[in-house]
Amino acid sequence: MNAEPSPSDLAQPAIGPGRHVPERSEGRALNGGWHVPERSEGRDSDDAIAVLNRLLPMLARSLSAYLRDARPWTRPEQHAVRQALEHLAADQEFYARRVGEAIVSLGGRPEPGCFPIAWTAINDLSCEFLAGRVTDELRRQLQELRRAAAELTALADLRALAEEILGNVQGHLEIIEAATR
Repeated sequence: MNAEPSPSDLAQPAIGPGRHVPERSEGRALNGGWHVPERSEGRDSDDAIAVLNRLLPMLARSLSAYLRDARPWTRPEQHAVRQALEHLAADQEFYARRVGEAIVSLGGRPEPGCFPIAWTAINDLSCEFLAGRVTDELRRQLQELRRAAAELTALADLRALAEEILGNVQGHLEIIEAATR
């Protein structure tokens, strides 16, 4: 039973020992110090909340986040793949928190969702095999992030956040593909 995190849970920075975390954006600080736009009212705000709530589960409940806790079987020579997946999960957690903060700052309620129950069937698969599934998911995320950035043109800070996440996902895709060659 996964309980939904509260908005205050999502607003805490994802920094911990050994975690790869991108640098913070410049701007107005909220809770963990991340930049979020000033609270706004109206259609742009409602539309932005809807777009951000599409991105939140993609980041907070990604396959890499699931695998971080499931700990798939890994051969010693697959250490680079495992490490790349762990870094991806840490970055996605970081960005999920930033997206959650932005939703709260706009007056919305973050809706991260739950992990798909079907993923329990992949618990015994190898890290190397699952890296292929993660790269497929990352390609889908890139498409959604491009769409989200285009929809957030009225709110420059949020568009910049979507583009930052897009760049991060693209970088992780390249790293995981290189690690699996």
